[in-house]
Amino acid sequence: MDRRVSARPEWVWAALALQCVVFLISVWSAGQMLVSWPRYAAYGARMIPYIMRSIVEAILMGVSLLGLWRSKHWGWLLALLVDAAICVLYLYYTLLYPRLNLNPRYLAFNIWEFAATAVLLHQPVRAYFHGGRDLPLSAAPLGRMPVAEISAIQRSFRGLVYFVVAVATTCIVTAFSLAVMMGDKAGGGRGFLILLIFGFGIGGGASFLFVVLLTLAARKTGPARLAVWLIAGMLLAPGLVLGMGQLAKTFLMGSGPLGTGPLNMLLNIFFTGPAYLFQVWWLVIPTGIVTSFLCYQLYPWVFGRSK
Repeated sequence: MDRRVSARPEWVWAALALQCVVFLISVWSAGQMLVSWPRYAAYGARMIPYIMRSIVEAILMGVSLLGLWRSKHWGWLLALLVDAAICVLYLYYTLLYPRLNLNPRYLAFNIWEFAATAVLLHQPVRAYFHGGRDLPLSAAPLGRMPVAEISAIQRSFRGLVYFVVAVATTCIVTAFSLAVMMGDKAGGGRGFLILLIFGFGIGGGASFLFVVLLTLAARKTGPARLAVWLIAGMLLAPGLVLGMGQLAKTFLMGSGPLGTGPLNMLLNIFFTGPAYLFQVWWLVIPTGIVTSFLCYQLYPWVFGRSK
């Protein structure tokens, strides 16, 4: 047996297991479409692209699973691309048909794709299939993230990328949750884009504050543990919305605007996003989970030791 195969970390076995599950689901889905072809044939040529897509998905997943089993980098890359593409398509159709795609039975099949994608992006899995030694194959000791040394300029640039990507992710996931909750009233993809544009304007400041607090909380309690980031994100996101929303309700909406000066206007804008989300605070829980997972993956790349 290959030396790397016999020394697989637990997370790599988890990635293989999840990829096997999504492969079997895709094979079952393609088989169901082929067996039910007489029924789909009544819809004419409109169903042919969907049937062909399911067959191609099953083939690509099978090939990527073979590459993963043989510990090949191309297998990891192919699996990540296929899984990510399926997740993006599912999210897109969720905007168009939220009631259908959020049906528990339909969601139960597609949630495996998101789990498989997340595990493939996990640090030990990436390190294993890249064959590099700059990333750990197992969890690092509490508070220690083994990363390569970087200069102060590199750290500043990486820190900028870290916060920009994290803030953008926070706004995107929140806008998506709002669009799904609004359903047909949101207007599908176009409505999501409108919500996203407004979200950057009135929620960018609060999103930046959330990322800063999340990073500080994880850094103090153990940045090497994924559970720390996820728990912090799940608690901080709704807590920040409720806290800032209550402040806005008390000092802005209840007592009128703070004033018309530039600073006062910025304060009003800063609190506007959380104020709008105050009544639907639970929508930001997925935002906290996704952003915290992303920050956990980027943290060792950003916060290295300065030369």
